[in-house]
Amino acid sequence: MKNELTDEWGEQQGDILIKSARADVQVTSGGESAQYGTVLTSQVITIMLYYDYAITNDMVVAWDGSKYDIKHIRPDETKRSMIVTAEVQSNAIS
Repeated sequence: MKNELTDEWGEQQGDILIKSARADVQVTSGGESAQYGTVLTSQVITIMLYYDYAITNDMVVAWDGSKYDIKHIRPDETKRSMIVTAEVQSNAIS
């Protein structure tokens, strides 16, 4: 997980590694999501990992050579694990 750094004007200056975590990652393509009534134009990943209160929506996930913006964090009922949904950054699409 990475947190974006900004300068005094709020412009991004790079990323700093906040946490390295072991997780199960599943890539969801637009076609797979369309069957659930959702239309996606970009790549979305679903991450399952141990619960960590320090992971927030303003962080960036670096995985498999791409950067993903965290969109949703859902802990389980016992707060032992959590599911994070992240979307590939628009400026990372080539």
